[in-house]
Amino acid sequence: MVEVLVAIVLFAILSTAAVPLLITSLRASVVTKLDTGAKNLTQQRFDLMRNMPFRIAYDPLVVTSRDILDQYYPNLVAPAGGVETKGFVTTQARREGEPASGPFYRSKFTPTLGSTTYTQWVAVQFLSPTTKVPVAPASPYNAFSLNDLAPSTLLGVTVITEWKIRNQSKRYTVYSQIGDVAPATPLLALEGRVTALKVSSTLGGHDLRPAARGWCRQPGRGHRQCHDRRGVGTGSSGVHHARSPPGRCPSGCPGSAGRYRQLRLRQRRGPVRRLDAGRPDPQD
Repeated sequence: MVEVLVAIVLFAILSTAAVPLLITSLRASVVTKLDTGAKNLTQQRFDLMRNMPFRIAYDPLVVTSRDILDQYYPNLVAPAGGVETKGFVTTQARREGEPASGPFYRSKFTPTLGSTTYTQWVAVQFLSPTTKVPVAPASPYNAFSLNDLAPSTLLGVTVITEWKIRNQSKRYTVYSQIGDVAPATPLLALEGRVTALKVSSTLGGHDLRPAARGWCRQPGRGHRQCHDRRGVGTGSSGVHHARSPPGRCPSGCPGSAGRYRQLRLRQRRGPVRRLDAGRPDPQD
């Protein structure tokens, strides 16, 4: 009895020491999961932007956004609510991680991954292709009008993903450049074609099988009719007749157990004609 009590006390002490370690491990796994989610959402945002056309000329019959400028650099309207709203930023306050100089357009998105809602800020500015210096579009620039001409073919893109875990705020920032360039010529072209044909047929319940040099049909036991590969025979009907003793069948017929594929076809008129003889049957 004393040994049992001592074992219970020791188990309780060890369990009490292991609980904090278990809780710390669970918290660390949650933090890692949220960090990975932020990185994936940031990469997804860049992929979405790179897959969009750089610029499509304005069409009054199309009212939806079609290119990257329509969604991420639509106009020159300043943000109405400071750093918490989207808009064209020139001398206004900037968020941490946004470009330190030059005008840019700020967009805001709130993607959800699992049960966590993230906040994404996308800062896009035109850059000179040669000097990489920020360039401001000429007023009155508007992507949804005839004044949608871009001042440059190169964009500097900053994606800031923010989220909270308990009372702690976290941020993940990535910068990249997207240019309007023609797609590269593929270095490898692979082309393949496969054609297959399978033909099978049953005529009136009779078995139709290929012979060594023609086609044989087995209407009944001990009797079959054969056509050569040209589709005609030497008789008037193009059909050769061959008979086999009861219980036996030449090789090639259903259920044949012959050792050699030897077929002598007797014509209605004329001598016996051998189609194939003296060759072992591959089925034996």
